[in-house]
Amino acid sequence: MLKEIPRTDSPEAIANAVYGGRVTQMIDRAMLSLFPGWGVARLKARQEAGYRRAMLSFASKQRTGGGYSAYSEITMPSNQRSQNWLALTSEDALLPGYDRFQLITECRQEYRIDPLLRALVDGIARRVGSPQPHFYTDDEAWNNEAEEQYQQWAEEQCDYTGAMSLAEMDTAIVRACYTDGDIGENYLDVDGDLRLQLIEADRIASDYRVSINQDTINPMSGVLIDWDTGRVKGYYVGTRGIGGILNNSQFHSADNMKLYFRPYRIEQRRGVPLLAPVLNIAKDLRRYLTAVRVSMNIAASYGVFIQRNNAAQYALASSQGGVAGSQGEGRGNYKTAPIKTGMITWLDEGESAWQLDPKVPGPDFDPVTRFYVRQIARGGGSIYEMLMGDFSGMSYSASKTALLFEWEMQNDWQEWLIRTRKRKVYNVWVSKRMESGRLPFNPQAFDRVGWIRPPRTGFDPLEDAEAIIKLLGAGAMTFRRYFSSLGLNEEVELRQAAKEAKLIYELAKEAGVPHEMISSTLAPGVITRSEQPVPVGPGTTRRGGAQD
Repeated sequence: MLKEIPRTDSPEAIANAVYGGRVTQMIDRAMLSLFPGWGVARLKARQEAGYRRAMLSFASKQRTGGGYSAYSEITMPSNQRSQNWLALTSEDALLPGYDRFQLITECRQEYRIDPLLRALVDGIARRVGSPQPHFYTDDEAWNNEAEEQYQQWAEEQCDYTGAMSLAEMDTAIVRACYTDGDIGENYLDVDGDLRLQLIEADRIASDYRVSINQDTINPMSGVLIDWDTGRVKGYYVGTRGIGGILNNSQFHSADNMKLYFRPYRIEQRRGVPLLAPVLNIAKDLRRYLTAVRVSMNIAASYGVFIQRNNAAQYALASSQGGVAGSQGEGRGNYKTAPIKTGMITWLDEGESAWQLDPKVPGPDFDPVTRFYVRQIARGGGSIYEMLMGDFSGMSYSASKTALLFEWEMQNDWQEWLIRTRKRKVYNVWVSKRMESGRLPFNPQAFDRVGWIRPPRTGFDPLEDAEAIIKLLGAGAMTFRRYFSSLGLNEEVELRQAAKEAKLIYELAKEAGVPHEMISSTLAPGVITRSEQPVPVGPGTTRRGGAQD
């Protein structure tokens, strides 16, 4: 039976061993400015000593023979040694083989060089798109003015650096969740208006982190947390100095800065790159494809093989001596000879010649590559058909099922983007605009706004539209449910449809268009025999001025 041994050091003692007092910290800063390499090594050594001390403070007794052995050091986690304890300090402890910044480096590199991973990430980011606001307050003039100002701001003014539009920033955030795990955003006030500044994940950390391979100071990677409440107080953001050393880290309050990532644990405060589960699979696939490609090149490079009794002497006689690499065919090469048009060779008894019949790629090439690609697609949140654009061999119903899965993924990303970023950015933007007088004050500005998502694309848009009409007519779907799925308000849209139908009807009458022709151009359920535009409920249609 194992007995738990109490910890020998308090957390305060361990923290003091790692960070030291004020005098020690002043010496560290001075050394880092004068001798950066030696200073970083000093800090790293002290941190490693503190970590080792923390691990040694967790110990257990192991039973050997008839008694207990001495305390065992808890330095490595193991699934076979259940008697050992491991202190988890942050999400970094859940990244076997990497620390956070090494994983960022790896994911960025794979995104740059692997066409499959780039297609996966860019395809998802593109299909998620950028939901747009739809204003439906009671003040129609305010709605139109707010929409015009928002579009101009989103296209030309939103990015503090001037590099991106708001839609491009949305795409960059989704992409960063895959390559970096998370991305920060500062809310800045410029002349009473909102500006946004994206901050890459490797800059969110404390000082003296060398390049992006290690974080030698902050165990939570730049996030200050109130552990009593679990809320984030703020973030430390640094700048890249000489040699990649992160310095001048400044505290940014959580009121003015947000960190976007997809969490999977309740206390997670930093994101893990979503490409992490498929990194090794993508590398294996690339190695496999490289091996097949090299084999094909080798097979294509040899046209004829000749088996001779005196191959070495024949090669020597048929080759020209000289310095290797000099001009002329065959010079410096005593094993191969080029094939010439009309060339004849004579074979002695017992000699043979044959042409290479390459069987690369073999019959298993397609199944193997599909297996790898399916793992990459599913691990990255997509499906094989969307990643490769390959719906061959699928029935229509199977293709629709695959597309429905893709829509669910797209809807999940859009919901996350609206909840975590779009609404918050809009609330700050409209507050700034009304406070500065650019927009008149409207008490409904925060509540009467919806979010229009990019349209879904189907295999047959006409069939999709007919299906929606049938659902509405049968009462299986309400207008509220349908319009809310588009981020719209049903009352506003129905009133707008009636208003447009009435305008078309009045303009057609002024032009002398016959009543029958007018009714055929309007949406069903608007024109009645009395020639008065009256909305009609679902399931009823009126054509040619008469109800069917």
